[in-house]
This record gives sequence, structure tokens and C-alpha cells, in this order.
Amino acid sequence: MKHSIWGYVGCVALLCLLSVGISPVSSGHAQNTTETPALVSAEDGAKPVDNSPVTFDRSREAEFIDAVGSLLETVTNNEAKLVKLGRALSRAKTEDERNSIKTDIQNTEAVLNKQRRSLREIASGLSSLEFKPGTVEDVDWKSELQALLGPLFRELRQFTQRPRKIEAYRTEIASKKALLSKIDQALKRINDLADATEVRVIDTYLDTEKKRLLEQQAQVENDIAVATLQLQQILDDRGSLTETISGLFAMFFKTRGKNLLIAIGIFFGVLVVLRAFHALFRQRILSGRFRSDGFAFRLLDISISAFVVLMSVSSGLAVLYVSGDWVLLGLSIVLVVSIAWSAKQGIGAFFEQTKLLLNLGAVREGERIVYNGLPFRVERLHYYTTLINPALSGARLRVRLDDLINRSSRPYSEDERWFPTDPGDWVCLNDDTFGQIASQTSEYVVLTLFGNTPKTYITTDFLAKEPANLSGGFNVRSTFGVDYRHQSEATTAIPERLEASVRAAFTKEGYDHNLVSLTVDFKEAGASSLDIAIYAAFTGDVASACFQLERLIQKTAVNTATTCNWVIPFPQLTVEQRIVTSDTQEKKEDEEASPS
Repeated sequence: MKHSIWGYVGCVALLCLLSVGISPVSSGHAQNTTETPALVSAEDGAKPVDNSPVTFDRSREAEFIDAVGSLLETVTNNEAKLVKLGRALSRAKTEDERNSIKTDIQNTEAVLNKQRRSLREIASGLSSLEFKPGTVEDVDWKSELQALLGPLFRELRQFTQRPRKIEAYRTEIASKKALLSKIDQALKRINDLADATEVRVIDTYLDTEKKRLLEQQAQVENDIAVATLQLQQILDDRGSLTETISGLFAMFFKTRGKNLLIAIGIFFGVLVVLRAFHALFRQRILSGRFRSDGFAFRLLDISISAFVVLMSVSSGLAVLYVSGDWVLLGLSIVLVVSIAWSAKQGIGAFFEQTKLLLNLGAVREGERIVYNGLPFRVERLHYYTTLINPALSGARLRVRLDDLINRSSRPYSEDERWFPTDPGDWVCLNDDTFGQIASQTSEYVVLTLFGNTPKTYITTDFLAKEPANLSGGFNVRSTFGVDYRHQSEATTAIPERLEASVRAAFTKEGYDHNLVSLTVDFKEAGASSLDIAIYAAFTGDVASACFQLERLIQKTAVNTATTCNWVIPFPQLTVEQRIVTSDTQEKKEDEEASPS
């Protein structure tokens, strides 16, 4: 299932390309043979699928009579030829002549036996294999593979015949020219030796050798001229590019291309029709009798899907088989076997995906899964699984089944949130960013800050900032300190007075209806002040005023302290530390100045 659809499209394109350039097997030889395809017996070629008697078709009566007459004439001629060869054998004088005649007799007898079997089969409609005892034959895979792919390689050889001839002629010309150069060097060497010697015997031998080399030189030059002429003739017959392309397309739509287009059309037609029936069957019958998330429903659904694919492929191959186009049939079978073989390499992943489809794997339909850092509900487990997050806009993902192999899901409760916020909520992030959710998707979250300034986060980065959702309710915490001189009132009167003042301020500003609770109590004795803690909880309706409420509490506390004459201390620790440090430094200087 890992195969991309573009891989299958590429294979089909390769099939079309080969079909454009390859001519039919029968087109190049049909005119040079006296036999029709119907005259070939089962023993002479591929084994027939069915050896049952052929039903006689009255509409083809004349065709059968002509075929029988033609074969009878051919058989009579071959029988007469055998008689003549037998007489010639008896008159032969040499052993070579007798061996040649014997070879001709054997070949003629083989052809004659083949024609006689074909004649019987056409006349009776019964294969000669019917009279042979049934035997279990061992399958020779090498022979079977050669029989299957033989037509394909013959067509490919014929298709590449022209460029191979061009390359052969060019190679021959180059080698002959190299040989010619060596002959020239040899002639020069012989001339040099002839000029240097005065011995008559040596001079006679060199003259003879020179004549032989000159003859070879003339023959090589002639071979180069002939090869050059043949090469030029092939190159001149090439024609224009437009004519070549138009010729290829004409051949494609006239011969094998037509079979290929019909096969592809039948494949997709059967696939679409069966898938439509599958969808109807699943909707009308399976859904009525089985639960859509049940094991039986899924098992039947997968089985029917596999049957649809098998029938579609078989229909396309059947078209090629019926049309007798063995080259395209062989290519298609090789393509199907290659796909099956490549799928075998991922048998483990295929098994895991099957478990997922049957809802028996680690990821199950209707459960919660974390995908790319976000939670999703497994809406529908199929070859392309649907994942949904109802809290995010447009968060409906189509995920390939193999992407879920190493993942797991879990059941979830109805009160679990799918995302910590909703559009319109006010949030505060851990970097003190405060704003309102404008939009949220599985890719981005957009916050609107004060001043209507949008700020965009990647969704996973937004979650990493630990957003606090104030729209569900929030609280404001504030600390107010008074001087130690008010120690007697710090735990009683001062908290009570502050609570009354803060509550009155909330009422005045219109926040009393949103106030859930208000607590004012002594917190701790600080370094320079007695600290009073003020806690106010509000509903989420006033989340946008979070910081305004915090400032209102501090403002009310200061005003109350002024009215009641409470002293608000500033931090004394720094001043006191500075004094202590100064005294210590003076003592150290005095000790250093005094004699020991």
C-alpha cells in the first residue's frame, strides 16, 4: 500500500511508450508464411489453456474449406519433395552431399508432420493431445519464462534494429579505418626493407607480401565504402521528426495502442462500476446487518475491496488475452508481478495496516490520538484515515494508514477538552503576553493584543507557552504592606477595613456582579512591613479587565491607607545593609591604621 499512485501512472506510461514503438508480431511475418494462426497446433508453440473440441461455426465454413485445401496442397508438395530427396540420396556420391540431403529430409519430415497434425485438428476440431495418456509434466520455469517473454524481447529487438544497425556500421567503419592505417604502416615498412636489401630471395618474398597487402588494402577500402553507403542510406531514410512522430502515433492507434487503450478503459470502467456497487452494498446491506465499527463489517469490506482490485486487473489482462496481443500481455504480467514482488518486501507493514483496517491495531476508530503534537479523534479508519479536532477550525486531516503504524490511541471521556481555548477567549501566556483568541487551527493560533494588534503563533508553540484561559474564570492577587507601628491592627481591623473598601470599589466600578469571592487576610511579617494579601475571584465575563482590576485593588488600598493614616513603609533592607557595610569598612580602616 505504500506505492504511490504516481508509480502506477509511470508504469502505464512506460507501457504506452513501448506500445508506440513496437509493431505487432504478426504484421511483419503474416505475408511470408502459408499458415494462419488457427493452423498452429498445441505442440508447436505455447500450450493451450483448453483442449476441448472446437465447435464448428457454419459462418466460417468457406474459411475452413480453404484452409484444408491449402494444407492438403502443401502436404502433397512436401510428400513429393521427400520422394525427390530420397532419390537424390541414393544417387549421392560423396559423404558431404549425403549428409546435406539427410538434413533436408529431416527438416521436411518435421514440417510435414506438423502440417498433418494441423490438418487433422482443423478437419476434426480435436487436438492430438486428446489421444495421449495424461502425464504429470515437470514445470521448467526457464522455458516457461522464455515462452512468456520471448515475444516481448523479439519486438524490442526489432524496435531497436535501426539504431543497432547504425551503431554497427559506424563501429565497422571505425575498425576498418584503423586496419587501413595499420596496412599503410606495413606497406611502408616493406618498402623500406626492399630498398635496404639486395638479396634476390628476400626481395621476391617482400614483393609477394606487398601484393597481398595491397589486395587487402583494396578490400578494406571497398568494405569502408560499402559500409559508408549503407550507413548513409539508413540515415537518409530517417525522415523528419514530424513524420516520425505522426507515424508512431498512427501505428499506436492502429495496432497495439488500440488494445492498450481498450484494456486501460476496461480496467478503470470495471474499477469504477465495482466500487460503486461496493459503496451501495456497504450502505444498503452491510450497514443494515453489521455494526460499521464491528469486525465482521470491516472484514467483509476489505475482502470486497480486494475482490474489486483483482477483478479490475483481471479484466484488463483478459482484454489483452482475447486480442492475442502477447507482447502487451507479457508486459502487463511483468508489471503486476513487479508490484506484487515489491509489496512482498513490506509484508510486515502490510500486516500491521491490515490490523488497523480491521480495528484490531494500536490505533482504533473513535479513540483519541496525538498527531503532530495535537489531540485528534479517529473519525474513520480506512486507507486514508480521517482525524478530527472539533475545537480547531478546519482541523480535519486525511492521513495515510501507514503513518499510523507506530502510533497508539486511547479511549477518552466526554469532559476532556480538545484544546485549552476557544475563539474569543482571553489568555495569558507564560511570557506575560495577554490577548484574545482571534482564530485557532491545526497550524496557527492568532492572538489579538491591546490596540487590535494580531500576533500569530504556531499551534504547538502556543501550547508550549502554557496559556492560562481567563475566560473560564480568573483571580487577581495583590499584596499591600503597612508599617510595624500598626502591628496591633494588622491581623484584625486593617484586613476588615481593606475588604470593605475593595468591595465598595468593585461595586462602584460595576464589577460586583462578576465578583465570585473576595478574601483579605494577613499574609506575613516582611522585612520592613506587615503584608496583607488580597484575593479576588471573578467570572470570565470581565477577563479583558484583568490588569485593570489589579490596579483598582492597589489604588483602593492606597486610598484607604491615606484615609486611615496607615503608614506605608518603603523597603528598609537596602538602606540598613548600606549602613552596616559602611560601619564595617570604617572599623576595618581603623584596624589597619593602628599599630599592632
